Amino acid sequence: MVMRRRVPVLAVYFLVPVLIACSDNAQVQWNPCAVVDSLVSAGQYDRAVGVARTQYDSARLSGDRRVAVGLGARLGRLYYMNFSTDSMYYYFDDVTQDAEELEMYQECIIIHNIIGVFSLINAIEYENALHHFYAAMDYAEKSDNTDAYYKLLTNVAIIHYIRKDPAGLAAAGEIYDYGSRTGDSYFMYAGALMYAYMHHSLGNDAEALGYIRKAGQWPEYSVGSDSYEPLYASVLASLGRDDEAERVFLHCLETHRNVDSTIQVEALAGYGKFLAGKGRYGEAVAYYTRGLEITEKYQLYFYGYGIYQELAEVYTAMGEYDLAMEYLTMYYSLKDKVFNVERERSFNSLIRRYESQKNANELQRRDMQLLKQRQLTELVIAAFVVALVVVLAVVLRNRSQNMMYRQLVVKYNAYQKREKELLERLDAVKQDGLGGENGTIRLLFDRLSDFMRQEKMYAVKNLTVEDMAARLGTNRSYLSRAVNTYAGVSFNAWLNSMRIKESIKLLSETDMPIKKVADEVGYANLTTFYNNFIKETGVPPSKFRTESKGRF
Repeated sequence: MVMRRRVPVLAVYFLVPVLIACSDNAQVQWNPCAVVDSLVSAGQYDRAVGVARTQYDSARLSGDRRVAVGLGARLGRLYYMNFSTDSMYYYFDDVTQDAEELEMYQECIIIHNIIGVFSLINAIEYENALHHFYAAMDYAEKSDNTDAYYKLLTNVAIIHYIRKDPAGLAAAGEIYDYGSRTGDSYFMYAGALMYAYMHHSLGNDAEALGYIRKAGQWPEYSVGSDSYEPLYASVLASLGRDDEAERVFLHCLETHRNVDSTIQVEALAGYGKFLAGKGRYGEAVAYYTRGLEITEKYQLYFYGYGIYQELAEVYTAMGEYDLAMEYLTMYYSLKDKVFNVERERSFNSLIRRYESQKNANELQRRDMQLLKQRQLTELVIAAFVVALVVVLAVVLRNRSQNMMYRQLVVKYNAYQKREKELLERLDAVKQDGLGGENGTIRLLFDRLSDFMRQEKMYAVKNLTVEDMAARLGTNRSYLSRAVNTYAGVSFNAWLNSMRIKESIKLLSETDMPIKKVADEVGYANLTTFYNNFIKETGVPPSKFRTESKGRF
């Protein structure tokens, strides 16, 4: 039986079926999107994929873009649930532009949210996840889909939770307040649970317990992968209530014994840590190992990567130092992917930009409310003023955004120029000090650089350091050391930088379609190219092309 992806309440929105029509023609008697949604609701996933693919191909052939977008978004979601990430990206890449042009905002929400969930749970790329969650939230606002907005905010809150960022408390408060205002118990439950997770991560377990009890007022939501039991048990353990904690852990594991889900990984990791703290190392290893099996089988690294470190500590306590080193190495390889200085800087910058835009929108909203109040006395004049203010606000906002993009392009080109000068200076003196091992490493790096440029190896998709080491007749460790020493970054980061540089050249000097540019420089899909380009330059490829050609 194929396992379907399961996530807790923290990332629930991507599983909520969006039952919307994918055609505006009221005369259509059979709506393929509605049929696919019905099959998904009935749990007939394979049949849903078959119907969706057939109707998608038909829609593309007939030129019905709306039906194609509706089905493409659903296919991407289904393939994600079936662990077919390449197929997911294929359909998302194919329909994203049409979805935006046709203003099919619900499909835009599905696409960005699922990519965000994948980045968060499976790829543990927090910055990319945040970028897509924010994009989905923007589309939710444009379509006045308030429920979707706050479900997406729950996904943002869980990023703050895993980073132990107190900003998650504010997000939890927004979610809970929305539920209170609307009388929606689901959002009160989600907000209370997020408050509990945040307080637990910050060491405020008494506060966390209070919010867990508040969430317990709505037991109908604490089922399956949305259960709060693993968190409840961990909080009880932190408060020294060991007997209660162990009972809750065992009850949760028994309830989910036959289901490989994220909640089971969380429970296994929590109970393993509890047992290790009591010196019950053999039992701890058994539960940790079960958690890792599920983590690695379904790539749930967001929930399970910390188990590697916990196992290393347990094996150290047991005197099994070889095993301890093995798991510690795996932990740090994943941790380096999660907590990276450049990613951290870019992540914080993204949050600041979003919060700044959010505050500006809030100020604009308040200004609009004030103007509407003045309409009571001077209706005609005030209406004219409101219209004028709206136009000016849009113009100024666009001008401000364009100026920001333009400045980023200027700064990036200046950076490129400085980098070129430094490389020329390095080439001029590279013959100095080339004796011994350092000289050998330098020569290897020069060979690699020349080979990459002359043979355009950066354009090879899925290129790895092992591939290049084999081509150059050396080994992976030696080549990695050469890149780290003379480029100052990992091989993958250096390769990505080279691809982005070449894409900048193509964007600036040609009219090649962006999708073709991504393919030419070695990216397997358009989404990955967009994300990496924004990380490197600060602007989307299309905007970079416009500003670069307009200024340079």
